[in-house]
Amino acid sequence: MEESTGRAAQIPDPEVAKALDAAYTCGSEIPGMMEGTGIGRQYADDYLKTLTDIIGRPFTGLRVLEIGCGTGYLLQRLQQEGADVLGIEPGCQSGQEDSGVRIVRGFFPSVEVKGEFDLIIMHSVLEHLPDPTDFLRTVLRQLTPEGILCLAVPDESGFLQRGDVSMLFTEHYSYFSPDSLYRTIAKAGGGDIRVKCSTFSALLYASCTRAAAGDDEIRSPGMEADLRLVTEYRRKVNEFTEKFQYYLEAVRTGGLELGIYAAGRAVNALVMSGVSMARLRFFDDAEMMHGTYFPSISVAVEDREDFIKNPPDEVLIMSVSFGARIEAALRPLVPARVRFQQLEELCK
Repeated sequence: MEESTGRAAQIPDPEVAKALDAAYTCGSEIPGMMEGTGIGRQYADDYLKTLTDIIGRPFTGLRVLEIGCGTGYLLQRLQQEGADVLGIEPGCQSGQEDSGVRIVRGFFPSVEVKGEFDLIIMHSVLEHLPDPTDFLRTVLRQLTPEGILCLAVPDESGFLQRGDVSMLFTEHYSYFSPDSLYRTIAKAGGGDIRVKCSTFSALLYASCTRAAAGDDEIRSPGMEADLRLVTEYRRKVNEFTEKFQYYLEAVRTGGLELGIYAAGRAVNALVMSGVSMARLRFFDDAEMMHGTYFPSISVAVEDREDFIKNPPDEVLIMSVSFGARIEAALRPLVPARVRFQQLEELCK
């Protein structure tokens, strides 16, 4: 826990950092963010609307940099709006060559990214950095005097409150709440800071300008609440894991087969609880995950077609943001005997 900002943080490990750098350079990606189809298109539409509201003027003529641009899809949309765009991404990802935008291969900062920008964008980047404050200082230096930095990070406040271990991704160093994100930006020298929760998913959208806040310790009325939230998290993790274990064992005791949808969110709890993988099935809508395995777990990931052809007796949906939508889409496709369980209900 970073006491100056209330930011919940994973302690950096050199071996993990080395592995992550290699993965990013190879173009490792989590599907779904900022793509031209499916859920990625919905993420992009929502963020583009937010950017439009923040900028408050047409994008025509603006010099725009996106750090961690992935396939370049969002930049392609901004370029169509008349912006002069540049992206930087450490690894080559499918779709980049077709985006029609210039993408620098590498990590920011880079000698190939020169000058100042009217708008700098970072979506799902800041949580991957061991020192987000220092990184933001570097980013802010490349804003024009009137420039705006816009960023998006996962909103982990709900996960912290529930003691939900599914938020603990190896590649995430920081677990932000709205207040801790605000204080992190302020500590880095951001001014006119605005943080809001996305209405589409569990994301925080923030914007700021360049200011002279310096390195002064930032405290706000929400600091004590954040400190309590982080302090209580470990106890709540134990409670959550016990409930999760009890639920799985109760389903299996009844002789039922359990399917876990958005299964990546269940892996931490499964490993920590030490439960048997018998009569468990994993499902995910991400095409690239079909037929793959999570480390140390010998259960292959199935897709929606598999689910429809051979549905399990009960389904646990591990997504809080999209759980209700997933259930609404799946229910009409399977027999009425199939029972659905939402993660939020399990946490009560």
